[in-house]
Amino acid sequence: MAEVFVARATGGVAGFTRSVVVKRLLPQLKSDADAVGMFLDEARLGARLQHPHIVGVVDLGEADDEAFMVLEYVDGVDVGILLNRARQRGVALPLEHAAYITMCAALGLDHAHRAVDPETKQPLGVVHRDVSPSNILVGRTGDVKVADFGVARSAMQSVRTGTGAIKGKIAYMAPEQLTGDVLDARSDVYALGIVLWELLAQSRLYDGKNEAQIIQAVQRGVTAPPSTKNAAVPKVLDQLVLRCLAFDPANRPQSAGEVAQALDAWLHGQGGRLAFERWLQGDGAALFEPDAPGLSSLLMAGQRRTPVSAARPLAPSTPGIDATGPVLKKVKAPSSVTPPQGLKLASKAPERKRELVLYVEDEPENRDVAELRLRRSYDLLLAATDEEACRIIKERGAELSAILMDIQLKGSVLDGIALVKLFRGTLPTTELPAFARDVPVIATPILFVTAYGARYSEPELLAAGAQRRVTKPVNFSDLTLALVDLHLRRANRA
Repeated sequence: MAEVFVARATGGVAGFTRSVVVKRLLPQLKSDADAVGMFLDEARLGARLQHPHIVGVVDLGEADDEAFMVLEYVDGVDVGILLNRARQRGVALPLEHAAYITMCAALGLDHAHRAVDPETKQPLGVVHRDVSPSNILVGRTGDVKVADFGVARSAMQSVRTGTGAIKGKIAYMAPEQLTGDVLDARSDVYALGIVLWELLAQSRLYDGKNEAQIIQAVQRGVTAPPSTKNAAVPKVLDQLVLRCLAFDPANRPQSAGEVAQALDAWLHGQGGRLAFERWLQGDGAALFEPDAPGLSSLLMAGQRRTPVSAARPLAPSTPGIDATGPVLKKVKAPSSVTPPQGLKLASKAPERKRELVLYVEDEPENRDVAELRLRRSYDLLLAATDEEACRIIKERGAELSAILMDIQLKGSVLDGIALVKLFRGTLPTTELPAFARDVPVIATPILFVTAYGARYSEPELLAAGAQRRVTKPVNFSDLTLALVDLHLRRANRA
């Protein structure tokens, strides 16, 4: 929902500048009330969460009717990149540094979980909901900060997640998060336990071929400690990790602070911030280079800087934000976190109608994942056979925004290509079974899902009237992006 730029705030006294990050809502979402609301919720919550182990929100503003926030810049990498490079380059991450990174993240999360409204003194009830390696940043000098509260739940929210909807990354979700149940701080503790498991083992915990397999693994529960991958992991850390990953929240540490305290006790005399800094300056320095250049090279090296096109010149004495990356223009520096008139964008945004999508799929695993992933943003209808699909088309075909279809429907009367032709009105009536008669012709986009090596070729399906091909294992992120693309195309035509 947003794009992020490394930037430099300029125009201070005596040429003072500061490195920051500008996070800008995507222009095509500025009329989406939910997207705008979530963006503003993140900014408001971030302004309240001031802690050494949380990426701070510096300011919030708008330029040319586009909302943006200014964030603290961390010159480093996220834990996901750190782990990937460590594996690729054969660099061992010492156990004490894995514990230190997790302890810092736990302290940041504990602060968020315990945050209260400064006026009412009531708990904000913050749950991050997206604790994962990519949202824990490690700076070159040893800073560790939790980032991206964009899907966090709190009492400050203006946009509420619908009942049963989920937000976050499947491979780092607690069991109760996958089922859409009520969440609390212990759900973040579970996700943090996965991060610690992966830091200690330097391996993925849930690494299924598709999201359905990952969901099944989470539902079975974790029994293998990280020492099964790394024999050097001591028993005390094994036990802590398995407690964090308990299926029942009541059996986990009851707060992120409890996790931090346990790690701090183990770290006593073994390492801490100073040892971590020295490692980052020595063996660990390789994990930041060469494909993660320093900020100075990004901002100062002309060949690395993307030209700013169609820029609106700012007077030399006017403070501004000079952003690198694919930004089209400079933006004015925000004057305050809460502009007197509020953001025009929020007041003008109309409510977006949820789109109706039909998913024709005979494999229960894929239908279950579709329930989890696609119901976030779309009203979903499921059909396991071509007969069910035809009934839905007869009843609600005119309402559909898109159809997702598994071309290899087992035990169905019509094959996938015939079903596409039926919906497009090109299948001879003599071949129609009784349930397929009187099915209305529809122009709804059809995104077809097929296995590798299937006898149904892409040209045949496109010729039959389908729009796009997605291979198995089904990547629901790709499907969601395809639906968003269709939505934006329709919006542009309108």
